[in-house]
Amino acid sequence: ECQRLVFERCRRVLTLSEWTRRSVIDDYGIDPDRVVAVGAGSNLADPLPHRPDPDRPTVLFVGRDWEQKGGPLLLDAFRIVRARIPAARLVIVGCTPPLGAEPGVEALGPLDHDRLRGLYAAAGCFALLSPFDAFPNVILEAGAAGLPVVSTDEGSRGEVVVHGVTGLLTPTRDPADVAGALAALLGDPATA
Repeated sequence: ECQRLVFERCRRVLTLSEWTRRSVIDDYGIDPDRVVAVGAGSNLADPLPHRPDPDRPTVLFVGRDWEQKGGPLLLDAFRIVRARIPAARLVIVGCTPPLGAEPGVEALGPLDHDRLRGLYAAAGCFALLSPFDAFPNVILEAGAAGLPVVSTDEGSRGEVVVHGVTGLLTPTRDPADVAGALAALLGDPATA
């Protein structure tokens, strides 16, 4: 109710995605002429050339909230990938979830800009599996770095990830589906 009142008082409501725009219109009853999707840009300045290491196929995750950004689903999918591609790595940036000694997983926590640029450049693919995200800028960062994205076809992801062109969108939140997409990119650098 509070959000609806705020939206009603605005001359214009600017959203980052068409998906969010539709929500403001449909869920809050705001006149479509007053709601504009403006998009967003990458926060990653000067990405390095994308040079993944074929001997260390790496999935990169960047997010501060492991649970909300779909980390548990990613970990389940990564375990399946690791059984197929034993050299696979999952590098987690932005948070340090309590995972224990998980084979192939490295949680780095928050990093400075230069170190993050290097990780984007060296990874084989990027994954973000949040069930709800109005507009995840990290997907734009991955794209700016030339990194293909694996995500689910939910929320605004279809506006940012062009399936089969800039990444792969899975139709479900099933770990096997996500693992298939990750393995397809890690196992075939030319496709990635």
